[in-house]
Amino acid sequence: MHLTLADSLGPLHNDTTRVISGSDTLMDIESYLFVTNNSSNTILVKVRKVDVSLMDSSENYFCWGLCYQIGTNLSLDSIEVRAGATNKSDFAGHYNPHHKVGFSVIRYVFFDQNNRNDSVCVNIKYDTRPLT
Repeated sequence: MHLTLADSLGPLHNDTTRVISGSDTLMDIESYLFVTNNSSNTILVKVRKVDVSLMDSSENYFCWGLCYQIGTNLSLDSIEVRAGATNKSDFAGHYNPHHKVGFSVIRYVFFDQNNRNDSVCVNIKYDTRPLT
């Protein structure tokens, strides 16, 4: 595997879960991920979103270069990540709980468009709580 992930807290192991907490009154809870290409060649990276467990009436979407509509699960475009480079600016996950308290889990899978077996993923658990 040539791709690895990190966020502002540091490296993320493949298929790990990171919890992002926020108030149920927020309309947009965001998660940012950084994608590193550990190979010696440029890789064209795409993203697939998997809704693992969603609260009723919540909405989510993601940005990978451009922001995709709610309901889109696969990036149409790939982004070039050069050998040894880290893309820190193009991915964001967006989640709107619509004033519901609880959690949803969304998996983001990053993969080489020319080799889908070369992939890495992270599960983001969006945990919403009442504003106190």
